[in-house]
Formats: sequence, structure tokens, C-alpha cells
Amino acid sequence: MNTLTSYAFDLKLYGEFLTANNRSLDLDELTSSSVRLFVQDQSSIIVLRQERYNAAFRA
Repeated sequence: MNTLTSYAFDLKLYGEFLTANNRSLDLDELTSSSVRLFVQDQSSIIVLRQERYNAAFRA
């Protein structure tokens, strides 16, 4: 059940990303470049969170 919950959460985030970037939610119009941009966006969020976490312990 955890895997399904994770998939649902990821799809929700992807939909929000597409909407925020004025991309179509139509499955026929999804492209590998929009998926790549989403992954890069999520990766940068993870890196920022890790940097903030590390900075909190250095202070």
C-alpha cells in the first residue's frame, strides 16, 4: 500500500508542476522533456532541503 500512496503523491506533484508551468495535463501531450524538467525540479528541492538541514547543524 505504501508504494501506491507514493505513486499517487508523485502524480499529484507532477500534475501541480505541469499546471504551474502552463503545461498540458492531457496524457497524449506529455513529453519526455516535461518529465525531465519535473525530475530536475524535484531534485533541486531535495538538494535545497539537504543544504538547509546541514546549515542548521553548522550554526
